[in-house]
Amino acid sequence: MRIPNQIQIAGILYRVEMVDGFSHDDALLGQIDYVRCTININSKPCEQVQFESLIHEVLHGVVVATGEFDHNEKDIEAQGRLLSQVIKQLLNSNDVDASRSN
Repeated sequence: MRIPNQIQIAGILYRVEMVDGFSHDDALLGQIDYVRCTININSKPCEQVQFESLIHEVLHGVVVATGEFDHNEKDIEAQGRLLSQVIKQLLNSNDVDASRSN
């Protein structure tokens, strides 16, 4: 699944950047910066993991948009993985072209 260059979360436009890992944490797959309005996704994993990481970071943005700044990373991890699967199935099963504009 193609990773977009930007994504809107609760009315805020975030720039999505692919990065060659994170110097401070090799295992980190993604990171959202609420001040700079950027989402960085690690380019090293396969496309499926990159997409799951994007959805994971989007969920962080959604939760913070509700005013909940102190949230459980374990919950976001589980919800992000499930939501990415649901989105992929929805697009694939219904012959939806997510890159096509109306």
